[in-house]
Amino acid sequence: MSSIWGLEGSRYFADDMAFVVADTMKDLLHVDLRLTRVTGCGVKRLVQALPQLKLLNLNDCFDVNSDAVDWARSQGITVLFQFADRR
Repeated sequence: MSSIWGLEGSRYFADDMAFVVADTMKDLLHVDLRLTRVTGCGVKRLVQALPQLKLLNLNDCFDVNSDAVDWARSQGITVLFQFADRR
């Protein structure tokens, strides 16, 4: 199994799928969820369930709030969390 996994840009990827990933892909180091609909609940589940997780890309995840990002970072995870300029 790969230690890097991503579903960038899938507007259908939300917390229910994050729960499946958290429960079935325990060896992940990097998870790329850019432009998905994951929320802080999905972030928390991933961080708690993936013991080897080092990096979580949440760029342009508009349903994630900064509290979830801060919490994940406090758990030692590098979190990318920026929004592209949409002008």
